[in-house]
Amino acid sequence: MSEIKVSIIIPVYNVENYIEECLTSVIRQEGTDEIPLECIIVDDRGPDRSMEIARRVVSEYSGPIRFKIITREKNGGLSAARNSGIHEAAGDYLFFLDSDDVIAPHCIRSLWSIVGKHPGVDIVYGQTVSFPDADFNSGYLNLHNGSEVDYSDKIEIVRDAHLRLPETAWNRLVRRRFILDNKLYFKEGIIHEDTYWQLASYPYVKSFACDFSSQPTYLYRQREGSIMDTADNLTRCRRLSAIIKENIAKYTAWDAPLCKYLSNYLFSFRFHTQQLPEEQCRKIYREDIAFFRRQPQAQSPRLRLLFAYMALPRPLMRVRLLYSLIDRIKH
Repeated sequence: MSEIKVSIIIPVYNVENYIEECLTSVIRQEGTDEIPLECIIVDDRGPDRSMEIARRVVSEYSGPIRFKIITREKNGGLSAARNSGIHEAAGDYLFFLDSDDVIAPHCIRSLWSIVGKHPGVDIVYGQTVSFPDADFNSGYLNLHNGSEVDYSDKIEIVRDAHLRLPETAWNRLVRRRFILDNKLYFKEGIIHEDTYWQLASYPYVKSFACDFSSQPTYLYRQREGSIMDTADNLTRCRRLSAIIKENIAKYTAWDAPLCKYLSNYLFSFRFHTQQLPEEQCRKIYREDIAFFRRQPQAQSPRLRLLFAYMALPRPLMRVRLLYSLIDRIKH
């Protein structure tokens, strides 16, 4: 087989009801004779029959896709499993696939064709549809809400889109050297690992592309009992707050796209904390505002005005006025 072009990485843990469908969707990928493809299955030591089923499916397969099974010494969680896959991958690009989801037959072919048009692009985003309810999170997962262009290497456009496009790690081709050269591994032992990765990669991304031309490439399954469904809401909100503050503090300067991201995060805070008592909601909000205002990156007159405005007890959500102020911040 020629050099691997795409490595699909699938962490596996407690998905015995879904793993066969997931792997079958990989086996049914179109164009695998022309696109050298490997699929790395990471056994994260679940107690169920997931890996027994996975091994059976792989043993029955005969075709050009190279399957590889990695068994971790102990359970480490989604981030650790993804990182194990990254270390073993040989492809020019990586594609993360959650083991309870499915990819469309044209998925890799469609995304790889965009790499052919824009060699060296850092990230290529595919379109997602939820199932069984296609309207679930449709706005959040919609590429058109994050980008008006199908490709750019202009830094102001790239950074703005990077923080508005879906932050999910799956359904995108990511250049392997982009991850390795910048040490952009997934932070282990946390929830919201995709948010962390999105913010950690922000200073490094130089180009992106979106697949607007085809049907959705990824089918995202909603199911009860997932990590995000079972996490305590207050704990979840505090973890999200900690992730944003940790990454924001690392940046030497806060440009306009980043300030818009912070504003949107704060203004949508009630969405993130909608199940919390009002006082808990306000407390986390106040803590975040105080943290942002203390940072040396926030001491320019415009940024001081921005955070003073958002610190008001009931700031008016005049987004156009606020963005007018933010747009004057240099990239």
